[in-house]
Amino acid sequence: MIGKITTGSDFKGLLEYLFKEDAQVLDQSIFAETINGMTKEFMLVSDQHSKVEKPVKHFVLSFSKDDEKILDNEKLVEITNDYLKAMGFGNNQHVAIRHNDTDKLHIHIAVNRIDRDLKCVPDSFEKMKSRTILKELEKQYNLEVTAEAGKGKEPLEKSIFNLKSNSLKTVQYISNKEFTKAGKSKLSKDIYRELKSGRHTNFEEFQDSLKGKGIDLNFKNKGNVVVFTFDGVNINGGELYKKLSKHHIEQEFRLHILSDLRTCIKTALGQNKSGREEFFKTLENLGVQIQMNSSKKGYSFSYAGQSFKASAVNRNLTLSKIDNTLEKRIQENAKDHIKKVIYQFSKAKGSENFSDFLDKNDIAFHERTKGEAKFLYNDIVVLENELKGVDLAKSRSINFVHNMVCEAIDCSNNIDDFHEYLESKSIVAEIGENKFIYKYDGFDFDLGTESFINFIESKFPLDMLSNLPEQKSDASIPLHIGNSQIGEKSDEEEEEIKRKNASIGMEI
Repeated sequence: MIGKITTGSDFKGLLEYLFKEDAQVLDQSIFAETINGMTKEFMLVSDQHSKVEKPVKHFVLSFSKDDEKILDNEKLVEITNDYLKAMGFGNNQHVAIRHNDTDKLHIHIAVNRIDRDLKCVPDSFEKMKSRTILKELEKQYNLEVTAEAGKGKEPLEKSIFNLKSNSLKTVQYISNKEFTKAGKSKLSKDIYRELKSGRHTNFEEFQDSLKGKGIDLNFKNKGNVVVFTFDGVNINGGELYKKLSKHHIEQEFRLHILSDLRTCIKTALGQNKSGREEFFKTLENLGVQIQMNSSKKGYSFSYAGQSFKASAVNRNLTLSKIDNTLEKRIQENAKDHIKKVIYQFSKAKGSENFSDFLDKNDIAFHERTKGEAKFLYNDIVVLENELKGVDLAKSRSINFVHNMVCEAIDCSNNIDDFHEYLESKSIVAEIGENKFIYKYDGFDFDLGTESFINFIESKFPLDMLSNLPEQKSDASIPLHIGNSQIGEKSDEEEEEIKRKNASIGMEI
């Protein structure tokens, strides 16, 4: 396996690259399915750590030809998760994509450097670390050995416990079956660092992480006192360091759970479109239970074995405030949907009625008479002036112009016919640089080169297309715009032009 690592700041740019035509999603730890949705979900977390300018990690894992025979998508997901966990990104948002655009099997992984505890995962010596991990994965999954450790320097084996690497160090930290002052200091710092950074939410997880580092965690006095054991020597947690007592460790677990809960709440708020009921349902799908109090005027969250009052999680999560927040969010979602549909209508090709087009997209439209036009979407009423950046009259006019241009192209034999048809619809067309400018209802519309090229390709012989720019700019060829003419010619020149046009069976 060969791995490549890059760091950047643009989630959307990376996702747009990853989701090419041949892209195949293998695994993702986020809920959104669109590029914009994924970008927002990544940034929802990364924006909480504003000091990190480059929160985007992009890993590429490539496999040999022989490996393809034994690797299916399920196995690739296992390798992806093992790799991320070993690199320190096991608790981070990620999306894994398989590309099939080359002969070599490879997967791309977009990762948020900011974890769910809103801490940035350090990336010092990451390339050396990656090579070591890839070598281990090759052995674990019986893959062809391609990962190299590099020349000169081997990756540093980092362990928070180096206390018993040799007898001298054991004597330094432990004397007569008791910890020395230096030994206590070293042990307490290492255990506390693991507690803070390990993202543990219960003693079982914490116990397993310490066991892999040569330390045991047990209890005494009916489970009320935590005891740490290193190299056969026991010491009470509170004696080692006051913040390693059972009570303080449990408080740390609770903080980790609370952090995860807040992330779940942000996700649920971001996905909400209909109100409190959907908000609660989304939370339940994320493993968060809602418990209403006896008066039904307040509620609490139950998550990972812990209970939190809503107001304690965030003072803006009281029932009245959450309803107000959700109402505003739903209102904004409705506006965004209506604006998107109006934009789609302005670009639509066809003669579909504006109201029918909106109705097809679940929007009811009430035409304005004396007052403003109104829209209704998901029981949310939106007034025309609330759609910032939307000119309803212009959007409807451009749709009309677009459709009339299509009709004019279909039923015209020359440019005069084209202009006459549009004028019958109160549309004036003027020729610009390789395009038409359309004037209608007080608006000027530039449909770009599309309508111009469509007209030319449908009415002019193909062998004339290569000469089009020279002919268009040549003052000897008259181009009619409505009833006006560009380029004044003598009678002889006019007759010569008509003779040439007739010889190739066309009119200009």
